[in-house]
Amino acid sequence: MLDRMQLPRVFLHAHSMGASIATLFVNSYSHWVEKAILTCSGIFEYEEKGFAAFHKFGSYVVKFRPRWLVKIPFVDSMFMARFLYRPIHADVRRAFLEDFLQADYHAALGTIFTSVSKTTAELMPQKFTKITAPSLLVAGQYDKIIPAQMGRLAAALNDKIKFAVISDTAHFPMLEDAATYIKLVREFLQ
Repeated sequence: MLDRMQLPRVFLHAHSMGASIATLFVNSYSHWVEKAILTCSGIFEYEEKGFAAFHKFGSYVVKFRPRWLVKIPFVDSMFMARFLYRPIHADVRRAFLEDFLQADYHAALGTIFTSVSKTTAELMPQKFTKITAPSLLVAGQYDKIIPAQMGRLAAALNDKIKFAVISDTAHFPMLEDAATYIKLVREFLQ
């Protein structure tokens, strides 16, 4: 695709699991990447019981997603509560909920099992170590999904990775404090 578009180098900007995929891309195709911005990413240790519990709970959540859920008042706020420290616009919360409810069952289940796995826990530290493109790793101070410490550990593996934490945000710092996020990105891109 990049060849066909005649793009000699690109800037990658990715979030959460997408940032893990972007990290793999940077490792495999470093000649294409000018710079990378990885938001809410990091490394974690494998913990068998915790991962098994996450997979079991996640499987139930994906299996039981009634479409009528979106019609319940404030359910979008409850759905997004685990991901946020600051409020975001209601339309955005609703879009996240609708996306979750409409996601393909097998794709959603596959995401749960591959993003939180022993293989990923073992692979990602190696991949962060090998990044050659200048990268910015942004974390939300109160992120419960991928705590800032996980990002700090990943960034410490490689001097090409600049690490930044945005105060008073969680898993969506780019939505919770857009002004600070954009400022960090602009400074990084110069």
